[in-house]
Amino acid sequence: MSLFNHLYQDYFPDEHAWSMTHEERMAVIYLLKLIKPKISLEIGSEYGGSTRVIAHHSEQVYAIDIDPAVEARLKPYQNVDFICGDSKVQLPKLLDSIKEPINFILIDGDHSIDGVLADCRNILTYQPEAPLYIVMHDSFNPDCRQGMLSADWGDNPYVHHVELDFVKGHFSAFDKPNEMWGGLALAVMKPTKRTTSLHIVQTHRQLYEALLPQSIYYEYNQGFSK
Repeated sequence: MSLFNHLYQDYFPDEHAWSMTHEERMAVIYLLKLIKPKISLEIGSEYGGSTRVIAHHSEQVYAIDIDPAVEARLKPYQNVDFICGDSKVQLPKLLDSIKEPINFILIDGDHSIDGVLADCRNILTYQPEAPLYIVMHDSFNPDCRQGMLSADWGDNPYVHHVELDFVKGHFSAFDKPNEMWGGLALAVMKPTKRTTSLHIVQTHRQLYEALLPQSIYYEYNQGFSK
């Protein structure tokens, strides 16, 4: 039994359903406890591990996943509405249909550059009526990171903070040789407009750039570190 399971064995009995590191899980739990979301969105549910956590702390959750089998996994969660389909299509419609303020969004679906970028861009069309916290998983993965960096965060006056390394990622030397995964990015939107320019914070950029040449990604695109 892992340390996380010892801490939360009654709270989250099936830790293997949640594909995040201990640090990432603790950060998500802390944020949700702090925010106390009324409405939450999840893009990419897979086995329902993170969904269970979000549902535990939210009044209502809307989960989008391209796999229709996910719906059966989410049935035990009474406050979760499942939407099957591509988030590039479903997310804009969902954002338009929700009438109450959205407080929390987890982006953990399509891990391609275009997929992450599309999710970020769609969220940036939303005008928040209350503080909105956007968590993006796998910000240490070059494809995901490039998608996040390519989004026009600064063009939206309601974005007050973007931190790509809210939780740092890791270099996989064993289970996925020479791959870079994990990490949580965090963006904060508020109903009021910011009065200064936006700076995207990359606390662990030096670590990211030091590991990138040793990874499998460096061979096909050396521009990820820019």
